[in-house]
Amino acid sequence: MKKVNRSIGLLVLVLLFPGSVWAAEAEETFLRIERSKQTEEMGLRVTSLGVFGTNKGKIGHMDLSYIESADNGDGLALDFGAGVSFRAGATFFLGAGFLLGYNSDNSDFISAYYPQVGVVAHLTKTFALMVTGKRYYALYDNSEDENIVTFGLLFGSR
Repeated sequence: MKKVNRSIGLLVLVLLFPGSVWAAEAEETFLRIERSKQTEEMGLRVTSLGVFGTNKGKIGHMDLSYIESADNGDGLALDFGAGVSFRAGATFFLGAGFLLGYNSDNSDFISAYYPQVGVVAHLTKTFALMVTGKRYYALYDNSEDENIVTFGLLFGSR
């Protein structure tokens, strides 16, 4: 089952990677620092540093994520995602993503795919707050799917 999930994850990566790379040419590009609340199920916490961009109703992001799990150890992953957005005061978005990394405590590779929903509240032209919800599928062999909520700061230039 894990091989099927990784194959699906790689397919999602191939489909989403162009959207993530496009974030570098976006209308608005931000440095994103994000951290999740620790989950109750497996004590999962995700801290990310990366780029987030919006362009004509689309979003894209690329991140380096540090994944802490009380049950499964810690790991480092690359995280790519893309989606659609609309602006109504704040920017609301719906998307999907994929992460691929390495769990140093268990000496094992990790991967997951996820849907995401979020909102970006622009406080100034160069600073915004972000809240994102994600549901990780197949992050670890022995775990259930995991819901996380992240809070982030966005720093940009115009």
